[in-house]
Amino acid sequence: MSNESQPMTRAEFIEFLTEFARSARTSPEKWENDSLESYLEACAAWLADSDNVYKNWGKPLPDDGPWNLVADMLQAGRVYE
Repeated sequence: MSNESQPMTRAEFIEFLTEFARSARTSPEKWENDSLESYLEACAAWLADSDNVYKNWGKPLPDDGPWNLVADMLQAGRVYE
């Protein structure tokens, strides 16, 4: 997991997601949460605790992000081809 403080561009985030999906497909043994349900639950749990994660990293928690955009992306991923 990265704790870099540099914000990603849109293109970099698309590349990240593409490689992330490829990792799930080609290296499933590296994924503890190997079902969509357990993965999404882990994401929610991590986000709920992210203030402590960033504190442990010695970094400030990033300002509120574009949560509506992230929610729209996750919703669209259910049906977009």
